[in-house]
Amino acid sequence: MRVKEKTFISYSAILAAVILTLTAVYAESKKFEGKGAAPIEGYDIRTARTLALKRAMRSAIEEAAGSLINPKVFTKKYDMLNEKVFKHPKKFVTDTIPLSEARKGDMYEVVVWADVDMGALRAALVKLGLLPPPEKVPRWLVFVPESFNGGAPVSIWAQAGSSRSTVESETETVILKYGYHMVRAGKNDALDQEVIDRPVERTATILELAKRLGATHALIGKSSVFSGIGIKNKAYRLGTAKVRLTAYNVESGEIVGETGARAAIEVPDGDKLEEKVLRAACGKLRGELVGWMHSVNPTGAAGFDEAILRLHGFTSYPEYASLIEAVEGKIPGVRKVRLISMSEGFAEVEVRYAGDGGELVRKIVGLEFKLFRLKLQGETSGGYSIKVIPTPH
Repeated sequence: MRVKEKTFISYSAILAAVILTLTAVYAESKKFEGKGAAPIEGYDIRTARTLALKRAMRSAIEEAAGSLINPKVFTKKYDMLNEKVFKHPKKFVTDTIPLSEARKGDMYEVVVWADVDMGALRAALVKLGLLPPPEKVPRWLVFVPESFNGGAPVSIWAQAGSSRSTVESETETVILKYGYHMVRAGKNDALDQEVIDRPVERTATILELAKRLGATHALIGKSSVFSGIGIKNKAYRLGTAKVRLTAYNVESGEIVGETGARAAIEVPDGDKLEEKVLRAACGKLRGELVGWMHSVNPTGAAGFDEAILRLHGFTSYPEYASLIEAVEGKIPGVRKVRLISMSEGFAEVEVRYAGDGGELVRKIVGLEFKLFRLKLQGETSGGYSIKVIPTPH
């Protein structure tokens, strides 16, 4: 499968000084898939194609904005967004790569991969009051040590400079996804092992560190994993995990939210068992974490979970398109599919979904197609790998 690298649109524009400043802070570019269609009047295909392309760029801008703004705010302020943002796609789309275009009856349809200037978009949303300015974006410190089989807890904040724990990594991913910032451990920010061992009892010490580092909020907790022989099958390994989390407002010490979860996984081998069971426990907490993000900043928390799908084995773009159309049209709760990258036989996409990522993938793999079927190959911290397998016909 080849994607012709032809640029439809390229532009450069000078924005007002305040927008330039905000754009510099938010410097970022992302690709979004956009779809557009326009009626063909007579045989003026060129005019229809131009209009379809503009609508495809608009579609991409809507998805980009939807990835930044809470869905309720998006809906409530849609008229303003339409007037100030969506009607002006050339201000935010720097380039487009065509994925497909064709005449279908009396309509001309275009699908593009649009390169969206997220800096300019964020700056525009800040100016409209739909996102907080950079200095008011919440900053989080995450401190959740983990212990294995009763051993000494480890954390990125340990004096020995150990790596970030699985729970710290998983929760930071959620926080960063919703546009917030993190404070990181520096050389002089290590905490005593006593604090690592007893984080709940030493909350005051952790909040003092958070305040010194300029954090506005802190997520403090602990996690533990135990592994042993499987229950259903003695040849398997069983992992059980327990996670407790409490979110604080650093300045006031007020509790934003408290939660916890348990998970158990039995696998035929012990490869990354501890990581897998901790991630499963974190998955159960994701909805509450998103709720906390919303309470901290109601305009900034996007309310849809994101699942990264790595699709292998395509023989043509129509195969990819048929899968995406099925995901968007046949699975309730799917907000949008965004193409991240594409190469011959491979596509990486991001799906925004009102539910758990694992549930979404099970529904996708269960979809039926005439020319191929889908098989889940595995799950990693970065997403889900799905194989496209041709079916005899």
